[in-house]
Amino acid sequence: MAKIIIPITERSRKYGYIYWSKTTTHQVENFLRNRSSVQLVFQGTNHGMKNIDYKYKRISVGWKWTRLLPGSSENFVLSWKDGQTLDVICR
Repeated sequence: MAKIIIPITERSRKYGYIYWSKTTTHQVENFLRNRSSVQLVFQGTNHGMKNIDYKYKRISVGWKWTRLLPGSSENFVLSWKDGQTLDVICR
């Protein structure tokens, strides 16, 4: 199963987005298959269809969810659940 690991930044926690860096843009775009939106499951909870913002390199999760993450969580781990659903786990 293919996975990609993206660091959790303070900006991610504060604003509720999964942000990726300019250096990993090509890798993330290949992983997301240049889709404009995905079905998102975050920490086991279905968040519905979410747009992928390639211009600002981010996917919205919601600040209410990211601010609840424990300080020990350092990375978002993205994987495809069934080829259609993006599963995000924090560790």
